[in-house]
Amino acid sequence: MASITYEKFLAAQAKEDYPAEPEQLTALKTLFSDPTIPISQAAQQIVAPTLKYLEQNPGSQAPDNDFILWRTIASAIKQLPEFNDRLLELVLEINKIPAANGYFKGLYDFYMHWREFAFSFSDPPSTDPERATKRQEWVNINAFTAKLSTHASSDPALDARSWAGSVLRDTLEKTPWEGYDPTVHADEDEEERTYQAELHGIKVLDGRVPAAAQWMIYNAKGLYENKGLMGDEYDHDPTNWKGQKGWSKERFAYWRERFEWVSTVNELDEATRQAAKEAVEVMKKVEK
Repeated sequence: MASITYEKFLAAQAKEDYPAEPEQLTALKTLFSDPTIPISQAAQQIVAPTLKYLEQNPGSQAPDNDFILWRTIASAIKQLPEFNDRLLELVLEINKIPAANGYFKGLYDFYMHWREFAFSFSDPPSTDPERATKRQEWVNINAFTAKLSTHASSDPALDARSWAGSVLRDTLEKTPWEGYDPTVHADEDEEERTYQAELHGIKVLDGRVPAAAQWMIYNAKGLYENKGLMGDEYDHDPTNWKGQKGWSKERFAYWRERFEWVSTVNELDEATRQAAKEAVEVMKKVEK
């Protein structure tokens, strides 16, 4: 899996058709290169263009291109795992910045971008040369979001645990390799038939389990204690979980059992089995 330095990342961002403002990229460079810089200072620098716009246009919303800021931060979260924690601190500081109409409070635009673009994943086909990179980006996104959710006690708007539900259901409650009928895709071309077979094979877990495990590694306690309905849980998307809908300790135990099973499947990559083992260890500690 190819890695990227923050210098190459920033250079690529500057060449985007619609890049972030130069001062925003400079702020990110400082954040990455200088571990002594106060995160609050970097946050102020990176949102300076938005603050200026709001000051010059009282009563208006943020500029139309403000999504570029969140796209850039999301790309950094995906591509630069060594700065995952620094980027988390940056987002937390942005949430604290006072602005007209409380624009940054609650990270509304951040979550909008997260839902529409960042937090969407379909395991790439084995023919994709970037498959390993894309899978790692999905791990990085889930690690970040799990860490963000641990700050819910300081601000309910930071409670990102709802994002975990769909990830854990798709990973641990579904077994697409059981009863798969390849003739359903008989009219597709060979490439699509092969891809569908991969999506319905047990090794699809190599693209899902390491990401799902991040939620337990970083916030098992928060998931164990969560209650109520689970977002995006619908009757038309059934799973193997036959208990009551929503969050529960019983469902948490079921997930642990599924992670335990994954850790024993020799067909899966060692990294997948190891991620499952790490999740189980943390979950058992929480359940005591």
